[in-house]
Amino acid sequence: MIGRLSRHRAPVALSLCALLLASVILIPGGIAARAHATTATNSATVFVVDGTPISLNAWQADVENAQRLAPAGTTLASIRAQLYRNRVEAIAALHEAQREGLTVSDSELDAFVANLQTDYAAMPDSASVIEIEASQRGVSPDQFWTAIRPELSQMLLVLKLRAHYVAGLGAVTHDQAAQQWDAYRVGLASRATVQVTDATAVTGSDQ
Repeated sequence: MIGRLSRHRAPVALSLCALLLASVILIPGGIAARAHATTATNSATVFVVDGTPISLNAWQADVENAQRLAPAGTTLASIRAQLYRNRVEAIAALHEAQREGLTVSDSELDAFVANLQTDYAAMPDSASVIEIEASQRGVSPDQFWTAIRPELSQMLLVLKLRAHYVAGLGAVTHDQAAQQWDAYRVGLASRATVQVTDATAVTGSDQ
């Protein structure tokens, strides 16, 4: 079911932005922050979601990545606001998946990554962006895919949570399931304990 769900949701949940920002949305730091790790080993915390800290290093790298991928005309303020909401919601969903005991096996992850690679190879524009992202990090496309496996593993874990949740809804349309899942994520985020330790960094009001 996960495979069918992930491929059916490709235009939305697994869009190019979702793939490249898997690190932004699903784990603290992610590949963007790891790319900056050699330049700053100590970084203040910007906010904490249920005990998961988001460092200033990671947040700044996330905002830069999101800016590059955002549609023309999108304001930096709206990018920051959406990024913050996405991060809180996704970490809350990830924690819920872990609480429910959901896991991702190596074989499941291998199949998930292989499907994504096939899908993106079939889309020249997407493939070229992946090449650019890999080049900016000084790695090959294959190395890039390998580097984001931890993030994709957590992405797949949240997709499993979604499949589990949707299965409990009964007979609903795809759109209804999507709407209810979105509301469920928002609900999880609203119950999470979030501590903002650097509001200026989150909102960018210093710029």
